[in-house]
Amino acid sequence: MYDQYLINNLTYEEKIDRLIATAEKCMNEKRYFFIDFRDKTFAHALCGIGITDGSWTFNDKSYDKCILTLDSNAYTEDSGCFSDENCIYINSETKESYIPAYINKDGAGKNLDYIAIDNDELLNYKGAINPSESPNVDVSEIKHCIFTKNKGINVYPVLKDGTFSSLPSEGVIDIVGYHSFFKADYVHAEVGKPKLLSADLRYINSDRWIDIEFLNYEMKEDESEPYQYDCDIDFSDDKVFIKNNNSEQLMAGFQLRMNRETFSFEPNYWWFTTVNVDDDLTVEVRDEGVLFKSSGSIDVTVAPYYYTLDEEGKFLSVNMSVDPDNKAQYLCSNNDVLVRIDNDRNILYYIDDNNDDIYDTLVKTGDINCDGMIDAVDASKVLAIYAELSTEAIKPIKYTLGDMNGDGFVDAVDASQILSEYARLSTKI
Repeated sequence: MYDQYLINNLTYEEKIDRLIATAEKCMNEKRYFFIDFRDKTFAHALCGIGITDGSWTFNDKSYDKCILTLDSNAYTEDSGCFSDENCIYINSETKESYIPAYINKDGAGKNLDYIAIDNDELLNYKGAINPSESPNVDVSEIKHCIFTKNKGINVYPVLKDGTFSSLPSEGVIDIVGYHSFFKADYVHAEVGKPKLLSADLRYINSDRWIDIEFLNYEMKEDESEPYQYDCDIDFSDDKVFIKNNNSEQLMAGFQLRMNRETFSFEPNYWWFTTVNVDDDLTVEVRDEGVLFKSSGSIDVTVAPYYYTLDEEGKFLSVNMSVDPDNKAQYLCSNNDVLVRIDNDRNILYYIDDNNDDIYDTLVKTGDINCDGMIDAVDASKVLAIYAELSTEAIKPIKYTLGDMNGDGFVDAVDASQILSEYARLSTKI
């Protein structure tokens, strides 16, 4: 992440100066250093071993410095990984560069980007051999966004003082999309300006990997035009806020992946949620679980994935599909709800019943709208879901809170049992 940030935020001349300075410093210290170089079509890494002055000519252009490198692509039994063709030749005045083994189409090499790093702690942070305990570089404010450029998504870094700034003019283009690395407190995205057809937006930092994929971009029934998105999204390290500015409901697939040791509710590190947003929705990672908040109603499905550990807590494997004993579950609520996973991988729901921002009241089966009561409203909601399931070909989803008899389905029997429970509770008051 740090080298990508440097590539995006240093000028070409600054990158060349940094490369020369790092090579000179490490040669004096008799140390190796790391070189990442790329253009818009490829990327590769080299091991820098020094620098020398001289006079070289390629394509009628002169170069007076040579960065000596080891390149795995140059390996032979006779010379190992060293080759003149794989060294970096630089004109220290014009800042032009040239690598004979990686000739650009224009032959000049000036389209190449270089980043040189010699920080051992950073390069070996969490490495396989003698890992460093700290990267010794502050990457907490570096954000990484991936989005489809010119597809109706505008992204802005927001600084700590609340001011917006534009993204770096240079990005790394590849088959995934448009990558941007920048320093910010959080990230603001405006979606649907201009018209959005199909796109997704990813936000990545050292703790989280968040992806929002817009799902209802198909043509409207009259085929006059595609669905018009108009929403704002704010990403921070632990929270995502989605504001729907359209009169029509927004549908999006929301993925939340958490790096190891950045959350306490192991082993569920990856959550996939389908969200329907009428007004707004906030998804917040807390120590106890994932909190869903809205000024209106909450309408989501939740599917947690998990990884397995050995007795010493070491990583063994990842279940990349939904836990077969814990399929995606539907959640509808007029209250804010904290979704928690217990040690048996059961999904549990909690609400804050006294407005102290502590979600410690377990939602009981039958209270499908999570308002803290089991009543006729819940029975009506169950019947509505049952009617929808009976008429539409939709994927099977667990409606656990409405499944009173635990048979895996919601139907008229569950509605009847909810009404019976409502009557029983009413007589106790």
